[in-house]
Parts: sequence; C-alpha cells; structure tokens
Amino acid sequence: VLDEVVVVGSGTQKKVALTGAVSSITNKEITVTKNENVVNMLTGKLPGVRISQQSSQPGAFESNIDIRGMGEPLIVIDGIPRDKDFLSRMDATEIESVSVLKDAAAAVYGVRSANGVLLVTTKRGTAGENKFDISYSLNNGWQQFLYVPNTVNALDYMQLKNEQIWRDFNANYLSRQPAQFGQPDMQPYLEGTRKTSDYVDAAFSKTVPQMQHNLTVNGGSEKVNYFFNLGYMDQEGAYKSGDLNYNRWNFRSNIDAKITKRLKAQVDISGYMDETNQPRTDIWAVYKQAWRQRPTVPIYANDNPLYPNFDMIDNENPVVVTKADLTGYRKFIRRQFNGIIGLEYTIPGIDGLTAKGMYNYDFKYNDNTDYK
Repeated sequence: VLDEVVVVGSGTQKKVALTGAVSSITNKEITVTKNENVVNMLTGKLPGVRISQQSSQPGAFESNIDIRGMGEPLIVIDGIPRDKDFLSRMDATEIESVSVLKDAAAAVYGVRSANGVLLVTTKRGTAGENKFDISYSLNNGWQQFLYVPNTVNALDYMQLKNEQIWRDFNANYLSRQPAQFGQPDMQPYLEGTRKTSDYVDAAFSKTVPQMQHNLTVNGGSEKVNYFFNLGYMDQEGAYKSGDLNYNRWNFRSNIDAKITKRLKAQVDISGYMDETNQPRTDIWAVYKQAWRQRPTVPIYANDNPLYPNFDMIDNENPVVVTKADLTGYRKFIRRQFNGIIGLEYTIPGIDGLTAKGMYNYDFKYNDNTDYK
C-alpha cells in the first residue's frame, strides 16, 4: 500500500513519501455502504472523521461532519470549494477517492482549512485505443424503522388506566375513586363488535422500498478521454398514504483532451435535480400524535374512511394528516449545475513544473411550494 497514490492539497503523492496527517479511501470502499447521502457513506471509514445522521426522512440530508471535533471542514471537489449540500447529493458512483487533510497538511488552503479539508476527486476517462466500457448497476433495498414503541390494545389500556387510578394515593386516601372503565365499556371489545384503534399501524408502513440506477460510460483514445455518469434514485417514505417520498437525478461528464504535446484541456459538467414531497404536517408531529392517541378512540366515525374522527388529542388525526390531498402538502424542488473549464500547460525546461488555469460556473435553483 506504500505505492498507492493519495490526493493532497498540492496534487498527488505516494504514501511512502507522505509526511502529513492524511487519510484516504477509494470508490470501492465508499460504495460498500448503500445510502442516499454520500456523507453518510463515509461513516466509520476515515480516521478522525466524525459523522452523525440527524434524520432519515426522505429528502432530509441532515448529517453533521467534522474532523477531530473541530467543526465542519472545507469541502473541495475537483479543486473547487463546494458546500456540504452538493457533496451529500452526489452520486457515489462518480467519486474516485476521498482524502482528508488534517493539521498542517491542510495549510495550503489557508484560513478556510482551520477545521481540516475534505478532498473529493471524481472519476475521469481511462486512456485506451478507441475503446470504451458501458456499465449499469441497480440497487434495490428496503428501510425499516427500529425501536418503535408498541402500543397496547383497548382492553389492556382500560385495565391499566383503572390500575393507575386505583394506585394513585393522593386521589384515594380520603375516599376510593371509582374505576374509569367498567364491564360495559370492555364488553364490545371482548365480543369483537368494536376494534382497537392502532394509529401507528394505520399511518405507517413497516418497511419501505428505495432503489438506485446508474449508467456509466468510460473510455478514450490517445487524444481524448471521457467519463459519463447518469444516476436516478427513488426513496419512499414511511407513510402508507405514499405522500412522503424523494427522487433525484444525477449527471456528470468529465472530458480531458490533449491539444498539443504540452497543452491539455478539461471540461467538467455535473449537477443534480431532486424533488421532495411530504404532507403539510411535520413527520415528528405525526409520530407524536400516533403514539399519544388512545386505542379506544376510533380513527373514523363508524369505521368509514370518508368521515375522519377529530374528537381526540389536539383535534388532530395522525392518520388523516399523512394524506396530502386532505390536509395540504410541501414540495421542495432543487436544481444545481456546475461547469469547469481548465487548461494545463507543461512548462519546458523544468521537469514537473506546470501551469494550470480553471474557470468554474455554478447555478443553483430552488422552488418550494407550501399548500395548506
């Protein structure tokens, strides 16, 4: 591994000659983990890098990243500083390697590198004799909520409520309080004429699917090398209504051309288009209400879905608010485009000395709709 080449701030170095605090991983190590967020895919793979995922809601790229607890690092992708939002939404297939510069190894980037630097290098075309490779990959998986509290049925609830009243010393030391529920309340559930209301089961699915498609083209000749990638991702949310979801398109085109013996050019185009859909009520509020509702309170009047019951805590039915056509919706659309043009000239007379100039253009567009 000492012969491996590592990307550093001033270019590349072999590990055998590396003296700074630098860690790196390759595409193969990154893509072992499957996640919609590239930042989450780096978790536990780079020494000194701490990553914590704040939410797994579709379209919520809320992950914190720091190096040795020093705060969010400077993120540099193909030589251009970019924000964490763009890195999070990149397609892992287009990444060649990730290097982490710590301490003095990051000093080449100046004051912005005080918290360290995350260097991301994307894939480029492989030189060949007018040959190219086309590859397609599909990842299909399911997500499941862990540690979801189980709610009791209606009979257990009534018995436990009576037990709570019975054992309340402050309310009973003068005179014993009567039970809240008697046999007439329990009898319909014993006979099966009334059913327990399970709000968590009615509102949420136990498992939800997600899938990722990737199409890449890699090739080149003696004069031109190219790498193209097109990716699509679709992630369903936990609502049985299907109104919580996220989808994203990624694209990248990296082209290198040898103009003369000493002059090289690069043209990189990349970006993403994504869309997040969710009902009007925040998901944390839906979970809170679903866990708080009493199993003796019907979800619908006369068990008819056309007549939702709102005679409950906070007058909010946690099953109904998951349906966007009844209570409203939020739609978040994001578009980002990046373009890089670069020229590199090998200076004659001094071996290894080159001059490089780059022009970068970014365009970001958000369109959010909030309908109540």
